[in-house]
Amino acid sequence: MIIKHTDIRGIVDLVRHSSKQMNYQEFDKEEDDRLNEKIIQLVRDYLESINVPIQQERKAHVQIINPDLWSDEFKVIKDYMPSNYTVELASPEYFLIRGYDNAGWTLDGYVIPRLQSGLIAATEVT
Repeated sequence: MIIKHTDIRGIVDLVRHSSKQMNYQEFDKEEDDRLNEKIIQLVRDYLESINVPIQQERKAHVQIINPDLWSDEFKVIKDYMPSNYTVELASPEYFLIRGYDNAGWTLDGYVIPRLQSGLIAATEVT
């Protein structure tokens, strides 16, 4: 059995919710997201250290066509992404798409074909 990223996120959400109730502490959305990502990484590192198979992040590159209009290209690509994948500027030459497959929203089965439907070429990075 492989532990999926969404399962790890669910564990973290339960832990964070419990700790907020105990500490009566409120966090803004950005701070909450940053803390969740740190905790997720700690849980992932621990599970890997005890040899529990966990779902791996998947990545793809999209070449920037016009460097002067990269922010417009970024917005278009971002609109194609399901919630389990993100896009970021990786270099002046390309964007990096990253995320975890979940419930049919997969890199090779949805994200890349969806981008191709808009004539945007993406290549998986292994």
